[in-house]
Amino acid sequence: MIWQRCLWRWLVKVGDVVIRAYAHKGILPGIIVDQYEEIIGGCEHYGDIASTMFIVQWADGLQTGEMYEELDLYEISLIWSQ
Repeated sequence: MIWQRCLWRWLVKVGDVVIRAYAHKGILPGIIVDQYEEIIGGCEHYGDIASTMFIVQWADGLQTGEMYEELDLYEISLIWSQ
């Protein structure tokens, strides 16, 4: 199951319908409207650590920046809930 979550991070793209992967009040779908790379840390030995961030427009009108770990594809979440 973990490898499946790691795999989908390269498959997610602008236009995909997603939900929050973490506990949240209800299921609220959103659409990925943009993505960008953000430097989240690093050190002189390993260099910078970059993370792909996604801008999500949620159905309630809120727009947030989310890491891939914070999102699940809507279609996959329906399969997992069965």
